[in-house]
Amino acid sequence: MTEWEALSIKLENTIWRPKAVSIAFTVLALLDQKQLTKQDLAAKMNVKPQYISRIVKGKANITLETLVKLEQALGATIIEIADPTETITCPIQYYYNHLWENRFSSTNHTETNSATTISLDAVSIPYANNAA
Repeated sequence: MTEWEALSIKLENTIWRPKAVSIAFTVLALLDQKQLTKQDLAAKMNVKPQYISRIVKGKANITLETLVKLEQALGATIIEIADPTETITCPIQYYYNHLWENRFSSTNHTETNSATTISLDAVSIPYANNAA
């Protein structure tokens, strides 16, 4: 392995390792809370105990499938995935809704060269004026 390859692997590890350590702490806390051993967890997940050891040491770059298996085996949520409809503001959807609601109302548009511009919160987005 060249030094460049080793450095590349080290960089890749630094990207996911903090989250793996966070998962490890959560799994260890849940094992303690539920009075389970790593061997118990391995049996519930149908994996080798060595793999569970890698997880609880923060050394396993686990897949979503493994994460779901961990959650099912422990009966708890380890990572909460945000609902994008509640947490992500999508200005495009806002503008689309605004355009759709005002499609036939000329009072909410300003005509500029065959394109229409809507100004919202000091942001202007031109769009093709397809209204008949």
